[in-house]
Amino acid sequence: MQSRRKFLKDQFFVIDWETYYDKDCTIKGTTAWEYCKHPLFDPYLVGLCWGDGEDESWAGDPLEFDWGRLEGRYAIAHNRGFDYPVTLRAIEMGRMPDINIKGWYDTSAMSCYFQLGRSLQDAMRGVFGEDMSKDVRDYMKGKTWENIVMEGRADEVIAYAKTDAVLEWRLFEQLYPYIPQKELDLEDLTIRMGERGL
Repeated sequence: MQSRRKFLKDQFFVIDWETYYDKDCTIKGTTAWEYCKHPLFDPYLVGLCWGDGEDESWAGDPLEFDWGRLEGRYAIAHNRGFDYPVTLRAIEMGRMPDINIKGWYDTSAMSCYFQLGRSLQDAMRGVFGEDMSKDVRDYMKGKTWENIVMEGRADEVIAYAKTDAVLEWRLFEQLYPYIPQKELDLEDLTIRMGERGL
């Protein structure tokens, strides 16, 4: 299968948020927009990737990152319907600057186009034959960042966030060149319609 579209990596970056959640502060049964308004909502950690080099990925407190290096790029998320509203809320909360993001791409939608499944686990298995664990994510339920630090698992959680961002970059790099533009346009329109509502 030949590439249909040139992939210029300096136009893109992956953004993957880790946020506080518990049985009450949860996206289940509501929307990401409403979840972001919960009093306990906290976008305490972000994973970023803008290439396949060792120095082209990062994870940590969003206040500690130099966001200027990603200015004017397209954002990639594995579930734009979550990471986009979280990004807007993080900006509103002063957790990151209001940088110029040219647009958004969703690797979960791309994965579904190829009938590989929506979750990152299913997509990685379908494209690369690789399994991944979400044990760290399960551990994070009901944990504030302060809890995670006190329990000595901060480095593990940061590594998990960074790994997810790198995996999403690999997925985008593999799928993006082969998605028809009409499909990308339809995906974008559908997500925008969902955000606007009736």
